[in-house]
Amino acid sequence: NVTTQCNKVDLSSEYNYSGIVRSGYLSVGVGGSALSFIFYGKSDVTDQSQLKNAPTIIWLNGGPGHSSQIGNFREIGPFLLQRKLNVEIVKN
Repeated sequence: NVTTQCNKVDLSSEYNYSGIVRSGYLSVGVGGSALSFIFYGKSDVTDQSQLKNAPTIIWLNGGPGHSSQIGNFREIGPFLLQRKLNVEIVKN
């Protein structure tokens, strides 16, 4: 049984993003299915009542077996994904 949740996310210190950010998931369908989301409010709008004055874009991508979070992070979000390589240098 999945319960809908919405959490506040603070990106101000690490990513210097001053807008309202929320993340969570919505219960959908049957069998415990859920839809995850990340909401980015307009930058510099910190009063939730002022969000009604900004346009809203819904971003959907991905597909069966593919996550839409990479597109969310890299294409519209303030995140940069980097692959961390573990390299060991051996000297003879």
